[in-house]
Amino acid sequence: MLSLGEFENLVPLFSEHPQTGFCYILFVGATFVSQVTMLNMVIAIMGDSFERITENKLLNSVKTKIKLCSELTGNVETLDEEDDDFIFVATLDDNEEDGG
Repeated sequence: MLSLGEFENLVPLFSEHPQTGFCYILFVGATFVSQVTMLNMVIAIMGDSFERITENKLLNSVKTKIKLCSELTGNVETLDEEDDDFIFVATLDDNEEDGG
């Protein structure tokens, strides 16, 4: 209950205890440890997500470019007014230095 923020039920019990100072020290220590643990878990989850995204960086960039091209198909004029269907083909160029 301490890590979930249930302080209202715990703090009044400290004043009735014979070792009030020690109880407050344990309370602050437990709060600190639980918060550090929760933040560590959040950092681990975010690190895993970041690693997964950067692992597929090239694939995600190509998917994004194709998605943008498909959204702009209405702006492309075709030679035949009856034939408005066309296909985008994306290939990777190994000769470019920027990963192109």
